[in-house]
Amino acid sequence: MAAKLKGTLVQWDDAKGFGFIEPRLPGPRVFVHIGDFARKTPRPEAGLQLVYQLANSADGKQRAVAVVQSRLDGKPLTAQEKPNSGPSKLAPLFTIAFCLMLGAATGLELVPQLVGSICLLMSILTFGLYAWDKKAARAGHWRTAESTLLLAGLLGGWPGAVAAQHWLRHKTVKTSFRARFWATVGLHCCLLLLAYDQHFFGLPYHF
Repeated sequence: MAAKLKGTLVQWDDAKGFGFIEPRLPGPRVFVHIGDFARKTPRPEAGLQLVYQLANSADGKQRAVAVVQSRLDGKPLTAQEKPNSGPSKLAPLFTIAFCLMLGAATGLELVPQLVGSICLLMSILTFGLYAWDKKAARAGHWRTAESTLLLAGLLGGWPGAVAAQHWLRHKTVKTSFRARFWATVGLHCCLLLLAYDQHFFGLPYHF
């Protein structure tokens, strides 16, 4: 089992989701990515006292993993002391409800099967885009533009984006991105309703 080390987060890029830890023991600064923080860890910012383990990246360099906030005495926070700053549980519940309603509407032929198929394919594609972007962020490679991620969600892939945000813990920190993301979700749902409002009121629709 890897040894637990202690250090201070001395540099953090909130937009890119990574930073560097200054270890308490003599040694070089250690790279840390947002995806390597334990759940319910406060939003990273410079000055946080952290407990972490070391692991080797694909390029052979060391990185911090299993990162949690520690108290001033250097011990990890207990479950009662950790703030609930993780992703909201309402997002996956809302997403599951939407998918069930869309699936039921498609099965009852209230919505063309093409719409359900597009949402499914876009969700798979969007999940892949998030996974690729997280991999690129960890490796320091070229990132997927946020506008591309938002557009994919708007075109029906937002359920896949929500799944990626919660399972991959990616794009869950930056407040401005999350606000724009949920705006596109709302817009997508409104457009979907407007496209079939005639049918919802018992009138014929055209697709």
